[in-house]
Parts: sequence; structure tokens; C-alpha cells
Amino acid sequence: MGTSAVDEVLVSAVRAMAEASEAYKEVLGANAERLREFARRLEAGEDVVDITRAVPGAPSRSDAKDASEVLNEARFQFRARFVNACTEGGMSRKELAANMGMSPQIISRYLAAGHSQE
Repeated sequence: MGTSAVDEVLVSAVRAMAEASEAYKEVLGANAERLREFARRLEAGEDVVDITRAVPGAPSRSDAKDASEVLNEARFQFRARFVNACTEGGMSRKELAANMGMSPQIISRYLAAGHSQE
């Protein structure tokens, strides 16, 4: 299959999904490190209230929420474009649903979303 407008849009969606996944992974890694530090300080005998006051958790929760929302949107856009490209390539909704482990109704939803983006 040669490079077409559909291929370029799909490649763009795949790259956006990869970038969003990496950003989310970084946020989760930073949160995991904060949790390990919290555990180390507790084990060292520090008071939970003192640790909590020293390391507020709101920014990390906000960062995780924001990164999750970006990832979810990238995932939706990728799936919509992917499903449309596969059906344009000859896969049936039923075959695609079985391959992806989704219901045909969800595949139809992605198809509709992909067509509305054109």
C-alpha cells in the first residue's frame, strides 16, 4: 500500500499516540518516585503529616489527570483513524472487532468518528 492521505493521517495518529503514551509514562514514573520517597521517609520514622506537608500531592495528581486526558484523546483519535483505514483496506467490521477484541458497535462508533473528521 503506497503513501496516501489516509496513510499520512494514520501515521500522524500513531505518532501522537506514542508521544502521549511516553508523556503519561513519565508522569506515572515521577509519581512512583514520589511514592517510593514517601515510603522511605515513613520507614525512617518521619511523621506522615510532616511528610505530607513537605511534599504536596496535588500537582502530581493534576499532572496525571492532564496526561491521562491527552492519552485518552490520542487513543480515541488513533483508533478512529485505524478502524477507518482497516475498513477502507477491506476488513469487515466483524473481522476488525474480533481482531481488536471490541464489539462491532464500538467499531461502528470509531468509524462514525473517523468519517466526521474528514
